[in-house]
Amino acid sequence: MKTKTSISFLARTAGTPALTVRRAATVLLMMLLTTAQTAWAIRGSGTSSDPYTIADQFDWLEICDNFGSYKNKYIKLTGNFTTGTVVESSTPFTGNFDGAGHTITLNYALHETATGLFRYVDATGAVIKNLNVAGTITATRNVTPSEDGIGGIVGKLGQGTVQNCTSSVTINDNGHTLGHVGGVVGAIYAATVQDCSFTGTLSCGNSSDCIGLCQA
Repeated sequence: MKTKTSISFLARTAGTPALTVRRAATVLLMMLLTTAQTAWAIRGSGTSSDPYTIADQFDWLEICDNFGSYKNKYIKLTGNFTTGTVVESSTPFTGNFDGAGHTITLNYALHETATGLFRYVDATGAVIKNLNVAGTITATRNVTPSEDGIGGIVGKLGQGTVQNCTSSVTINDNGHTLGHVGGVVGAIYAATVQDCSFTGTLSCGNSSDCIGLCQA
């Protein structure tokens, strides 16, 4: 309301050049955009004592869109939300993600090789824990085992740990050829999955490697 009043006042001032009005409007718009960006900024500093916190799908979108800035940080969920966005970067997650018992519900159709809530996790100290993932993932791309797999939480777990997590995701594999499909992790290598469960549904199509928790 204050923004509209200011612009209207300037427009009615006798002898005020139109350029001045436009400049004033531009400045006000920039101020509003700056305020909005500040309000939507991820809270925290990414350390173990002050993790970045994700409250909703907008915070999660910020993580996904700027993944390189967050890939090796501490991140913690503070709420449940539904999203159609997953981490599409091929850069592995190497940090610590604490779901704190919250649930992310996916509604995602993809044409990628490896995918899950996280496509790749690969570092000895990387951890994803206390997370629940629900919803649906639909895959349409043909890949081979060397091109990783599809998982409810992680597509490819090279190194690291997934612990105390649940997946109730419905995975529809409509295009895989000889790929890996797992309810929690699609493909696992020198890594650990512990105290996790899968209660979703796998529709594996042409995939030869299809298993409830993870496919080694």
